[in-house]
Amino acid sequence: MTTKNKPADRKPTAADLRRQVRQFADREAAILATIAVHRRRRGLTQAQAAARVGWTASMWSDLEHGRFSPRLQTILRIAHALNCTAGRLCSAPVKRRPLGRVTGRNKKLQ
Repeated sequence: MTTKNKPADRKPTAADLRRQVRQFADREAAILATIAVHRRRRGLTQAQAAARVGWTASMWSDLEHGRFSPRLQTILRIAHALNCTAGRLCSAPVKRRPLGRVTGRNKKLQ
């Protein structure tokens, strides 16, 4: 038996792609916020947490402020440094942002 292409197999529209990018950004923001929460719960400063991962405090600050996206290997190292699992860091509930356009360098919603 062969499977035919279903209408659901259509090419994604620009709106679909924007929605996917937004969902990914929301998920990433939730992970970074969870990392900051776990660091504070452990009573660690950014410098102390960074030292456990082999980073500078500036790099940790950049992470918590979303200035770069951590790879899976990095999330595993951070989880180990914070004595938790990567699953716990990545399973935070996602807060939905209000709809709006992203503009300017600071990416503020209008």
